[in-house]
Amino acid sequence: MAEIKTKICEILIQGQPTAFFKLGTQRPCQFIEENEEYELRLPEVIEELNQGDFDGIPLSIKEVVLPQSLKKIDDCAFEETAFSKLVFNNGLLEIGDHAFAYANIQRVEIPKTLQVIRESAFRRCCSLNEVVIHGCQSIKAEAFYGCANLRNVQLPKKLTHVAKSAFEDCGDFKLTTENE
Repeated sequence: MAEIKTKICEILIQGQPTAFFKLGTQRPCQFIEENEEYELRLPEVIEELNQGDFDGIPLSIKEVVLPQSLKKIDDCAFEETAFSKLVFNNGLLEIGDHAFAYANIQRVEIPKTLQVIRESAFRRCCSLNEVVIHGCQSIKAEAFYGCANLRNVQLPKKLTHVAKSAFEDCGDFKLTTENE
């Protein structure tokens, strides 16, 4: 029988320590075990996430909880990441170009505070099947381009601009407007 190795979790995002939780628990972990799935909670002092902040994150991290202090997700910050769930909190104002391009996200729920989703933000997120946007004023070109498994999209009433190509090459999906 193969030995299961355990390693200490010491991942810093912008110099700030993160907290790991085994999925389904409320107790922080100090170790990551093989064959287990984990949630990563970012500290409340982070206001912006940048490209490279998530380089080297273990594949066992399946869920990331973003802090309420977060205002901006910069260009390419989560590009090609493997986790399947991201929890957005109120406070987020902007999602940058290619921020989640080619990521493994399955569902996106955007908070009411968001103002803009930039170009190709969720480009070719092939596992993405549902997008719920509670707040946003503008969705830029190719924001969801090539999300072939997209089935449901809910947009807010206050949305003022959606680029013609925002949902290009997504196949058939059900589009609804949020009831406020």
